[in-house]
Amino acid sequence: MRSLSLFFIILVCPFFLISSAEVRIKDFTYSSFILEVKLPKPEILIKETSEGVFSEVSLPVSGRSDAIGKPLLPIIREFIEIPEGASPSVFVKGLRKEEIPLTFPIYPLQPPIPKTGPPPGWTKDEEFYQSDRFYPEKIAEISQPGYIRAHRVCVVEIAPVRYNPKKNLLEFYPEMEIEVRTEGGDLGKTFENLRNWYSLPFEKRVSDLILNYGYYSLKPPPLPIGYLIIVPDEWYNNILPLAQWRLRKGYKTWVKRLSEVGGGQANTVRNYIVNAYNNWPIRPTYVLLVGDVDRIGYFTGQGAGNPPTDLNFSLMNPDDYWPDIDVSRLSVANGAEIDSFVLKVLKYEKNEWITSREWLKKSYFIASSDGGNHQVAESTHKYCMRLQRRYGVICDSLFLYYNSGTPIPEAINGGRAWVTYSGHGNTDRWADCNFTSDNVRQLTNVDKVPFVGTYACLSGDYTSSSYPSCFSETWIRVGLRGAIGHYASTVTSYWTEDDTFQRRVFDAAMDSNFFWAMGMINKGKLMYFRQMGNNSTTRRYFEMYNLMGDGAIDIYWDLPQAIQVSHPSVIPVGAYQLPVQVMRQGQPVVGALVCALAKNDTACHRFAYTDQSGQVLLNLYTREPDSIYITVSGHNLETYAGACVAAPMNRPYVILLRYLIDDAPPRGNGDGIPNPGEELELPTWVKNWGNVGAQGVIGKFVTRDPQAHASDTIKNFGNIPANDSAFTGQNGYNLIINAGLPNGYNIPCSLICRDLSDSVWISPIAITVGTPVFNYESYVVSDSHSSRPNGRIDPGEEVFLACAIKNQGLGHGYNVRAILRAYDTLLIVRDSFGNYGFIPRDSVGINQADRFIVYADSRMRPETQVPCTLFITADGGYSQKIGFRVGVGVLTITDPIP
Repeated sequence: MRSLSLFFIILVCPFFLISSAEVRIKDFTYSSFILEVKLPKPEILIKETSEGVFSEVSLPVSGRSDAIGKPLLPIIREFIEIPEGASPSVFVKGLRKEEIPLTFPIYPLQPPIPKTGPPPGWTKDEEFYQSDRFYPEKIAEISQPGYIRAHRVCVVEIAPVRYNPKKNLLEFYPEMEIEVRTEGGDLGKTFENLRNWYSLPFEKRVSDLILNYGYYSLKPPPLPIGYLIIVPDEWYNNILPLAQWRLRKGYKTWVKRLSEVGGGQANTVRNYIVNAYNNWPIRPTYVLLVGDVDRIGYFTGQGAGNPPTDLNFSLMNPDDYWPDIDVSRLSVANGAEIDSFVLKVLKYEKNEWITSREWLKKSYFIASSDGGNHQVAESTHKYCMRLQRRYGVICDSLFLYYNSGTPIPEAINGGRAWVTYSGHGNTDRWADCNFTSDNVRQLTNVDKVPFVGTYACLSGDYTSSSYPSCFSETWIRVGLRGAIGHYASTVTSYWTEDDTFQRRVFDAAMDSNFFWAMGMINKGKLMYFRQMGNNSTTRRYFEMYNLMGDGAIDIYWDLPQAIQVSHPSVIPVGAYQLPVQVMRQGQPVVGALVCALAKNDTACHRFAYTDQSGQVLLNLYTREPDSIYITVSGHNLETYAGACVAAPMNRPYVILLRYLIDDAPPRGNGDGIPNPGEELELPTWVKNWGNVGAQGVIGKFVTRDPQAHASDTIKNFGNIPANDSAFTGQNGYNLIINAGLPNGYNIPCSLICRDLSDSVWISPIAITVGTPVFNYESYVVSDSHSSRPNGRIDPGEEVFLACAIKNQGLGHGYNVRAILRAYDTLLIVRDSFGNYGFIPRDSVGINQADRFIVYADSRMRPETQVPCTLFITADGGYSQKIGFRVGVGVLTITDPIP
């Protein structure tokens, strides 16, 4: 009954909802100001419980009291900004008081109810309830300052209602004037800090949280957004494509190897981030940690229960726990997992999906089957659905208590942009529905990857030694399937607190326009703080929820809208104001991020947001002819990736335009991918970007790489008018590639063009070799013929085994075959040959038509993990071996413990 009673409070008490009382600032000076508070009369509600009948107070304010066992009362809790060096204090200058006699005592605040384990017992501070004093003791209090990036912030707590248990009386203050004094402040230092640490994403975060936001602001410099990646040395090249894409979008990016940082110990990494934050000309706004905890360590939190956390990496001020940087972790085990995740992000942000896009406007909610608390999850999901449906999002659900709704595989494989679960969890699963990490590995949602939030116990424990890949990590480690990001808890979570946090995250995303992953999570935490107060459980929630993935990703909730971008195709070398216009259906797009980046001279890097007319002017300076990438991005917009050329004026400028790869038989296999041992035909176009014609142009194709040989290297392009192109014809340049080259091998080539005036233009060409590269994905057991069919290998059972492997190489796999070996004498492989056939790149193959047959001896112990190897071959002399483990007698939470 106590759990149900607490649930009733959540539903009916408006002061649990984030809505504003009438609190305004007047008589502001840099040393003091007045908070003027006006409130409607509170509603007194009657609550019947097994412990007696109680009163509840309902007021539309931001927070609640937080002392366990003492009266649960509404609290006005507001962030305020104060100057550097100021000592804050607070005084009640005036108030109007009303007395409200009660029939029943005020209900006491109960401890959090964990989602795992027994509920706590009834708690009531009997000593206080027999006393003749008012609670809270003070009408107004102010906390010691902390920092949210450059903003020095305090929390003012105002008690609009106080309770005397002896008299069973409420004092209500419908009108108050609270004076906040900030004497001794250093305004020069305040303004300097706001300039130095300015970051637009953080300004958006605090603008509606800090009550006096903007009172200390000066116009900030137009600095770019800083994006720092910290990565183990051997994975540096794997993460570069993500950094380069962020640079093209308009971020200032740095990729730092652990050897540059000083190692992967948590404090070492944090100290490097703190130094960057305090001393670099452009301060990081986002930090991405690449690697599991064996590569980059983690912290032990200071909140209740000391949860494992990455929060400390974002805390630049040691005296508070408000994040100053958006930190996320790309927790992967190898370079191949980085490659696939980076590709997933690039496809997501560039809108390069092979499927339809309807899934981007769909959201899916899964609620617990818990008999006493399922209503908490259902109510919160319905709240979030109402928010999303206001924006046209199509929401469906699975309410497990009633076994009603869309099944999980059907929903996720069909495509959802958001997936949210609330219920019981464990390190490797959603426990209520027994949806495990293995189920995640079997998803088929290629290119339909959701943003997943799990409000449950332990599902985000990335530090677990029992599960090298926890549930949250698994979602981002399954190639182009799974999730674009997943946040979850490292420890036990609580019903009321999860309910509150989930609502605040969705408030941040939908009502505060915090579209990027870590932005909505961290703003949700600050809104949670304002509601639930500064206590050990609040700090626990800041620490225990961590994001696996890239926190800078903009999360869709609608179909990307087509935009029309106009800009010059050719600009002069030197100083130039590049105009860019962004329109959508004939209307200007406001707030789109436009970036211009020179291909060779990356110091030529300018960005801005479009104004009310949908325009920007970017001040460029190019020192020599160059290509200029132009990228336009924005929330729920199709990303534009175009270019222009910086060329000399009043003369020709001839460079490579494009080329084709022709590897038709008998020279190659005809798939258009440079493979080892192939001879390529390269039909080639060049373009004269100058405003003067080029006469008698000849192009020579060369390579100095010993692993390739060029032939038919001279082509006559003739006269090329200004802004026109010329073509070699189908008989292009020839390039012979040596056999045995690895996947991703780059063959540097050049096209040297010369005209009759002896002008020379050199265009680099990189020919990248592609081969298949396979990674183990999962296995599927078929035992429908056995006496105990359960989709698992049990001792004494012969089963069919199909193994899924993913081709993450740049080349297709033709005629793929595999031999299975098991390294346990009690697991016998009776048919070790499997035929996969054709596995295209970026695709998963499974030997469903030619499965392996294995037999587990009856003497095998349950929960045995057998090391196995697949020896894979494919046409073209390709061979590889990959290891994995097969479980025998694996138990689930539905099995009896032997």
